[in-house]
Amino acid sequence: MSHTDKITVNDTGLSIAHDSYETLMEWAEIFRIHYSRFESELYEDRGLVFDYENGEFVEISDTAEGWDTLLDNLERYLMMEDSMWRQKMADCPNETVITIYVNERMFQPECVNTLMIGDAPPGDGTFFFNGDSALLERVKESFAVALGDDVPEDQWDFLHFFRSRECFLIHLCPRSINEVPEADRERVRQQSVDRLAQQIADHRPSSIVFLHGDSKPWVLSVLQLSGVQVDRCVSVASSADNDKDSFVNELAEIVRQIAE
Repeated sequence: MSHTDKITVNDTGLSIAHDSYETLMEWAEIFRIHYSRFESELYEDRGLVFDYENGEFVEISDTAEGWDTLLDNLERYLMMEDSMWRQKMADCPNETVITIYVNERMFQPECVNTLMIGDAPPGDGTFFFNGDSALLERVKESFAVALGDDVPEDQWDFLHFFRSRECFLIHLCPRSINEVPEADRERVRQQSVDRLAQQIADHRPSSIVFLHGDSKPWVLSVLQLSGVQVDRCVSVASSADNDKDSFVNELAEIVRQIAE
């Protein structure tokens, strides 16, 4: 990874000034961010890799001037769904590249036909659009059961397939509530109502699928608040965490019905 000289951050994006040229990157252009760590007795190479959707990328070393400012501003300008991204960087094993951010809008179809709604992202540092969550595996397996061999096995290929089927996934709560006391979770869900209502109004899906039973009453209330009329509003009764097989089979039947 080549070392850059200076990082400058503003409301539009970031610039990386090298000795003889400058690279400009707008926040809206960022598709994924990876952190890489490669160390030996002879060298240390740590930094971030910013991906564009077209496959091009920009590398930034942690030795660059402005590195700490860049990290401090990532959550200001990007929706870092994974609240543990800094800890993941600190714990990253040697000779490893990890993904700390994915712009979920890159997987959003122009027209959202089926909107799946979960309760909240997990609290283990994984996320659906990071390609590494248990929920992604359950949903992918459900699609495979419903639609057969056309469903890709690779998680990134599946996310593109998911988009091609005009499907998208959001959560009632934007951050994990695993560490929130049970008595306070309803308050957190209540605080998320207006945000979710606006998202539903923006997407205007034909079908809504609840993936978590605890959020169903709230989502029904949100749907009414959004003013959107949907053709289908269904839920998966089983838990993706505690009853994997039943969850997969129930969601597969819903996917099959939507595909008809």
